[in-house]
Parts: sequence; structure tokens; C-alpha cells
Amino acid sequence: MHPTLARVVKVPARAKVLRDSAGLGVIKLIYHCPSVTAGLEAAMDISKIPRFDLKILDRPGITIRSVSAGGDIVVAGTPGNEMFLLRKGRARIHWNGRTLAEIGVGDVFGEMALVDKAPRDATVTAIDDCESIRIDERLFAVLVQESPYFALEVIRTLVARLRGMDMKV
Repeated sequence: MHPTLARVVKVPARAKVLRDSAGLGVIKLIYHCPSVTAGLEAAMDISKIPRFDLKILDRPGITIRSVSAGGDIVVAGTPGNEMFLLRKGRARIHWNGRTLAEIGVGDVFGEMALVDKAPRDATVTAIDDCESIRIDERLFAVLVQESPYFALEVIRTLVARLRGMDMKV
């Protein structure tokens, strides 16, 4: 079991400790045990989980797209079935003349198109000279298997954007 969890959670004999792909101890409860689940909730502060490591994308076959400052990386209304990760520079996500977000190195965009294959809702324009990596469904699945934190980063981004839209409505 991960040392942090071992200090916070006393695992009863009726629970099994399994190893996940990262070698962390994962508790699988045979039945609901409030003392364990309460300890897990306290121990699992996701804000302290490290960000995704961009080095995982340094591999053959990864295409890096360069866009000069002022150029559009994606355009609202165009078909989309992939997302992108900003590898260099800063970009602005905007719709109908309104800036929705400003993103930088390591941030993702276009994640909704990856999921629902619908036309893009917003335009993303390079503020600086930018480099982005196209992530299709196949590459996304590989990245999630190799680095579960990547999926967590994408989910965090999607949730933050959805909450932001809810606040504006």
C-alpha cells in the first residue's frame, strides 16, 4: 500500500489491497466499511496529485503542429474528432468575440470533440507562436493507459470549463 494511505487508513482484515499499474496500493473493499472510506476521502486530496508529464509525448509518430502568433489552431464550427495539447506558447479560446479562457503549455483543448465528435464550439487562436500535439481517440487511450494522471488532467479541464459555463448562464 502507498505509504501515505498506510498512515491515514487502517485497512481491516476483510479488505484486499491490490496493486494498480503505477504500483500504488488500491483498496478493494469486500463490503462497505465506513472507517476505510472516510479515511480514503481524507487521504485522497486530488489537488496534490502531480500534473501530467509532457515527456510521455516524446515518441515517434507524434506530429507537432506549429502555428504563428495570431493564427487559428482550431475554428468554431469545423468538424472535430480529436483534442490538442499545447506544447509551446499561449493561446486564447474564444466564441462570438468573447474570450472563454487563456491557456498555456501543458493545457488541453478540444476535449469535447474527442468525446462527442461534434463540430467545434469555439475557436482557439495562438497568442504567441505555438506548438500543439493532436490527440485522437487511439492516442488518448494509449496515454490514459500509460499515465492515468493524463485522464485526470483532461477530466479536470472539462469539469472546470463546464462549471465556468454554468456560472455564466
